Amino acid sequence: MAKYLLITRPMHDDTTAYLHAWSKVLIDAATQHGFKVLNLEGVKAIRKNLESYSKVGPAFIVFNGHGDEKSVTGHNNEVLVKAGDNEAMLKESVVYSITCRSAKELGVASVNAGAKAYVGYREDFVFMVDKNKETRPLEDEIAGLFLSHSQTFSNSIIKGNSVGDSYEKAKNELFRNFTASLVSDPSMAEWLWWDYSNFVCLGDARAAI
Repeated sequence: MAKYLLITRPMHDDTTAYLHAWSKVLIDAATQHGFKVLNLEGVKAIRKNLESYSKVGPAFIVFNGHGDEKSVTGHNNEVLVKAGDNEAMLKESVVYSITCRSAKELGVASVNAGAKAYVGYREDFVFMVDKNKETRPLEDEIAGLFLSHSQTFSNSIIKGNSVGDSYEKAKNELFRNFTASLVSDPSMAEWLWWDYSNFVCLGDARAAI
């Protein structure tokens, strides 16, 4: 039976454009591992489409975009999932939300509603960029220090590793990037530590897809 990756990839501002570009690597890897990819890209990243696609029971759901304590958003910041509203659509899925603050309340609500696990950030997820690489996000080594752990986590999940093991691999990578920047750029190190401190794993750490 095929496994599904459901991924949202809005690209309506600078932040979402970067996440859109970096998430293409995950799509390629998932396809190589036999996943069927439900790619809600650009203007397709809206609630109606998400609710429709979620009915297939995706094993892994990845949100790229903006968020707050109670919700994650898609194209033009339309609310896709909101705690107390429609978080039940995440039931039985492993969820990774590359958004600000959604692990604080939405993550908890999603796990309580039946999501296997919810990995994300309790506070704002921050990343810095190289202004000279904005048109070539995947070549941006500065952004890579903040975003590479996301690829590590997602790639580990699609290979069948547990949520807990995948999370620890990703968190260790983020810590290594933090320590590497302590001397070269203390201001960047401060934000890497911020992301490291707010990167959390909720739900069943033993779960796998």
